[in-house]
Amino acid sequence: MSATILEKQDKRLYADDTMPLCPTIVQYRSVGSHVEYEIRVHKLLTPENEWTVQHRYNDFAALHQALCVGGVSLPLPPKKVFGNTERQFVQERQTGLQNLLDEILKIQLLGTSLETRRFLDPHGYSENFYESALRNVSMFFRSEPNWQVVEPLRNIGWRFRKQYYLITNKTDSRGGKHILSWCEPGPDFSLSERELEAALKVLGDIRHPHIMPTVTASSNGVGVMTVRQFCVTGSLRDLIHGSRPQGHVIQKCSSPGRPLDVGTIKRYGRQVLDALAFLQDKGFVMGHVHAGNVLVDKSQHICKLVDIENSLLGVPTMHRAHLLEIRKIYTHEAETAYCFGHMLYEMSTGRSLNTALMDEQCISVPPAVLPVLDSLLSAKGIKAGLPTIADLSSTPLFSDVAVSYIEKPSMKVPSKLKEVLKGHVEKAEMRLHDQQRRLAQKRRLSRAQDSVMSEDEKKKRKKKLKKQMKSVDEGGEAEAYPTTAILPRSNTTIGATSVKAPKQKSTSQPNGPSSSTTATGTTTTTKQKAKSPSSAPPPQSQPAAPQPPPASTERGSLLTSIHGNKKQWSFKSTRFSCLCIDTAMKLDNVHDISPDATEGFNKGKLKRAETNDRSAPKV
Repeated sequence: MSATILEKQDKRLYADDTMPLCPTIVQYRSVGSHVEYEIRVHKLLTPENEWTVQHRYNDFAALHQALCVGGVSLPLPPKKVFGNTERQFVQERQTGLQNLLDEILKIQLLGTSLETRRFLDPHGYSENFYESALRNVSMFFRSEPNWQVVEPLRNIGWRFRKQYYLITNKTDSRGGKHILSWCEPGPDFSLSERELEAALKVLGDIRHPHIMPTVTASSNGVGVMTVRQFCVTGSLRDLIHGSRPQGHVIQKCSSPGRPLDVGTIKRYGRQVLDALAFLQDKGFVMGHVHAGNVLVDKSQHICKLVDIENSLLGVPTMHRAHLLEIRKIYTHEAETAYCFGHMLYEMSTGRSLNTALMDEQCISVPPAVLPVLDSLLSAKGIKAGLPTIADLSSTPLFSDVAVSYIEKPSMKVPSKLKEVLKGHVEKAEMRLHDQQRRLAQKRRLSRAQDSVMSEDEKKKRKKKLKKQMKSVDEGGEAEAYPTTAILPRSNTTIGATSVKAPKQKSTSQPNGPSSSTTATGTTTTTKQKAKSPSSAPPPQSQPAAPQPPPASTERGSLLTSIHGNKKQWSFKSTRFSCLCIDTAMKLDNVHDISPDATEGFNKGKLKRAETNDRSAPKV
C-alpha cells in the first residue's frame, strides 16, 4: 500500500460525522450588492478549535431547499427584493437565519446530513464521497466479472460515507437482485487487516432466522464491501412510513408515519432481541440498532438484522450525540439496549425521537409498551440502570411471544477471534467514557462561568465590596489584605526613613533638672543633664558607657498593638505581618542615636538583627 493511501486511510479512521457542530452567526458585512454573514463554528467537545465561514442568503436558501424534501418544514426568513441591505432588515434576517440553523441541528437526521456538514465545514467535507466509493467498487467488479451494477442507490442511508448499489449476478438470473454496500472505517476501528478478514468470513457463515447473512464480504485496506440479498419490501422504517426502499432517507422521516399495532411491535421486537442475544453470546456486539437496519418480510412476518459489520468497522451509532449526554450508558450492551428503545419508540409512535430522553407525559405510546420505554428512555429508568437484553426479553411485553426455529442457529467463532473482538469493544467503550467525561467537564465549566457573569452574582460581589470598604473607612480591618492604617503611628527612624510621631509635653519639676524626651525607632528615652552651679565635673579619661534607657509606656503600647493585630490578620497577609514584626524586633535592639546620645556611642555593642526574608517568589 502506498504512502498516499496510508495517509488517506489514517485521516478517515478518525472521522466522526456524528459529533454535533455548534454554529453562531457573529456578524454581517456588505459585499457589493449583497450581505455576507460570518458564522463561527466549533465541534461540541472542542470549543477551542473553531473556524469561521461566510455565507450569503442564497446559500441558506439552497441549504433549506436541499433539506426540505418530502415536506420537511424549516423556518427560512422571507426574501426581499428591495431594501435587503438596510440595517434593521439585515439584523432581523440574521436572527431568522440563526433560528434556521438551530432548528436544523435539533433534527438528528438533518444535523448529520452531508448538506449541513458541507455548509458549516466546507473544508473538512470537500471530498466527493460518492466518486470515492465508486472507484473502490469498480475494483470489486474487475475481480468479480459476474456482477454488474443495475443502479446506484443514493441517499437511502443516513451515512454519507456508506454508499449502496443495486447489482445482479450475470450467471444466476434467478438469484434476484442484491445490494452492495461500501463503508469506510470509523474512529473506533482497531482491528488489523487479518483480524477484519477473519471476522467478515464469520459473518458469511451465520445461520439465524433473524439475521441477514452476507453473500460475500471483503476489505481492501481502505474500506469494506459487502453483498446481501435485496429485500423488496424494505426495512422496518419503510413499513412505518409507507415509503419505497429506494427512497430518500430524509423523505422517509419527513412526516410522522403510521404506528404499528401492539401485536406487530411484540413480534418484531422479540425477534430483534433474540438476534441481539445470539450475537452477544458469540462475541459480536450489535450497537447499530434502528428501524433502517431491520429488514421486514411481510409474507412470513419475520424481520432480519443487517449491517452487522458496522460494529467491526468502528463507525459511531446514529444516537452517538445522545449517548454523550447520558453518563450512565458506558457499555456496549447498554448502548444496544438504548438504541433498541429508540427503535421501539418509532414503532409505537410513528416518528423518530430527536432528543436523548423521552417526554415523561408521552400519551401517544400504547400502555403495554410504556413500561419498557420508561426503563430505556426516561431519566428515572436510566438512573436506575438500563435493563440487559435478557431482561428485555423477559418483560411482559415480549415474554409471551412464542419463538420457534426450524433450524438451530449456528455461528462458528474461533476463541482467538473472540478475545480480539472483546478488546475491540473495550477500546470503543473507553473512548465513549472519555468523551462523556469531557462533555460533563465542559458543561460544568460553562455553568460556572454563567454563574459568575450573572447579574445576581455581580450584585452580590458589588455589595460585598462596599461592605469591606465601609469597614475599612470606619477603622475596621480588611478581610484579606491589612494595611498600615491599622498600626498605631509612631516617630520612627530606620536608616534614612523617618515617620513622625505625636510629640509629648515635657514636665518640669520645681528646683529640679530639666528633662527632654527623644524617640528613636520604637524606643523612647529620657536623658537628664547634670548641672552644677559652682563648678564643672572633673574630666575623665574614658567616657562612661551609656546605660540602656527604660522602656516607656508608648513603646509597650506600640508592640502590644502590633502583636494584638497579628492574631486578627488573615492567612493571605502572613508575609506582610511577619515583615512588620521583624521590623519591630529590629527597632527594639537599636539604641538612642539622638544628638544628645552620640556621646559615648560604641558601635561594637550593637546587636546583630536577624531577619527572615520572604520576598522571594514561591515556585
